[in-house]
Amino acid sequence: MKIGWHTVLIVSDAQAASDIQPTFLEQPDIRLLSSSAPRDALDVAQRERPALIIEDLSNSNGESLNLCRKLKTDSLTRGIPLILVTDREQRRAARRAGPDIVLEKPLVQRDYFEAVQRYVPLPKRRDQRVNANLRFIYSADGMAGQAFSRDVSQFGAFLKTDRVLRHGTDITLRFSLPGDSQEICCKAVVRRSCVEAAITGGRNGFGIEFEEIDDPDMDRLQNFIRRNRRRFRFFG
Repeated sequence: MKIGWHTVLIVSDAQAASDIQPTFLEQPDIRLLSSSAPRDALDVAQRERPALIIEDLSNSNGESLNLCRKLKTDSLTRGIPLILVTDREQRRAARRAGPDIVLEKPLVQRDYFEAVQRYVPLPKRRDQRVNANLRFIYSADGMAGQAFSRDVSQFGAFLKTDRVLRHGTDITLRFSLPGDSQEICCKAVVRRSCVEAAITGGRNGFGIEFEEIDDPDMDRLQNFIRRNRRRFRFFG
């Protein structure tokens, strides 16, 4: 094993892998291992002794829960931090199985990032964003609209608008960066709705988290953030 690597074992079926293997885990100092079968994951964990195990509780036949119990009782693996990702209906059973952290689907990437960061050093901070008055064109629930951002990070943005979308709404959007004529097009989900302008004196709006953004577009967005970086609190 390369010196300085932090090994992370991800246990999930192929369908769930996109949910629990986000791009922030793809770091030079992180060695990712995967297992699609709970029955094989214990052997991998015993052999590799990863710094962290992330398990998707994707089946209802008890196999994934049994793996969690075995990981937290086996002498070789019980000291390894374990994050369980589960549906709301299985959350109570998941907690009883003994993981260190339980995260509920649909995953909020900020919470996921912070949970992983407890056990594996991650070089990118979620709370770094920049003031940016960018024009976003979006569509959701059969409606189209536009809004201007208050600030933006590589993970999301806060959009100022009186048409506040509800938490969990899936949207498609496009926007351009200053000095860049090529639009960024991606999907996003609403993670925060704010309708307190009358009380706070601020602007109504909603916070979005980017999803399905192409690698070239992400590179352009990250370069923009680096050039204009200031430290802000992430919405949530």
